[in-house]
Amino acid sequence: ADPRGKLVLLKAGDDAWWELLFARMRQAIPDLDQRVILLPPLPLGRFLDLLASAEVVLDPFPFCGGNSSYEALGAGSPVVTLPGKTMCGRLTDAFYRQMDLAHMASGSVQAYVDRAVRLANDRAFHQQESAAITQRLNEIFDDRKALTLLENTFAELIAAAP
Repeated sequence: ADPRGKLVLLKAGDDAWWELLFARMRQAIPDLDQRVILLPPLPLGRFLDLLASAEVVLDPFPFCGGNSSYEALGAGSPVVTLPGKTMCGRLTDAFYRQMDLAHMASGSVQAYVDRAVRLANDRAFHQQESAAITQRLNEIFDDRKALTLLENTFAELIAAAP
């Protein structure tokens, strides 16, 4: 949907799988070789730099970015997500909900595409969304509620042990 957009993917797995994927993608993206950049696996620091430089990070539905979404949000990069029906497809949505930014999750495939294109092309919108994420990072990175629940559960289990 974005004629100037470029997609950066990190290669993992065997070459045969990537050949199949690229053959399938060429059906929808005729200029695939100019639009898709395939990088080798990166050391963590370079991966985090890549996420921080991205205009948009796509949460691959029906799966999810998981750790990559967590890392992208930590870099202040907006992650476009379309929550799935299963837990593995709802992690990024859960991050946004915990940050009180549920409006950043898309409700349809078209909304997912529209959001990605707008983030990539509307600088003011991108800065606004990135700032909102950055201001709310403490909600996912400094939240001690889960840790406190685990501590309490372990204390109860130890106290109840014979």
